[in-house]
Amino acid sequence: MPPADVASAAARLLPPLVIRYRRLYDAAGAGLAGVRAIVELTARFGGGELAMKLLAGAPIPPEAAPGFLAGVLAPGESADVLITEAGAAADMAEAMAALLPPLNLLVGSYLTARAEAAADGREDIAAEFERLFAGDMPAQ
Repeated sequence: MPPADVASAAARLLPPLVIRYRRLYDAAGAGLAGVRAIVELTARFGGGELAMKLLAGAPIPPEAAPGFLAGVLAPGESADVLITEAGAAADMAEAMAALLPPLNLLVGSYLTARAEAAADGREDIAAEFERLFAGDMPAQ
């Protein structure tokens, strides 16, 4: 898959994926309880280090990608629903299906790493998550 197609597919998958994280966050009661729910889900599959391992090509547990994705999706929901919401053209659906699990690992690992970095209490991580879920991404 050409890099431009990967970037396009990721950009289309991110909004419906972030909606799933927002649902998980809200279902746990939002605020710090919501942050904790995301961190606990990520911890079951490798924690905030998942992104580093994935980007470095280091091995990750084989159950991490599908298990983590299942934890983000609503009960009974399949990845196909998310891919449809992303507006995948027929020729891109298979590529999006392949991209979704590692993209989910990156998103969940990023959110967990942010929560872990804020654990010293200097940042209001729940407020930051609220901003992220509202689409107000901080400049890095």
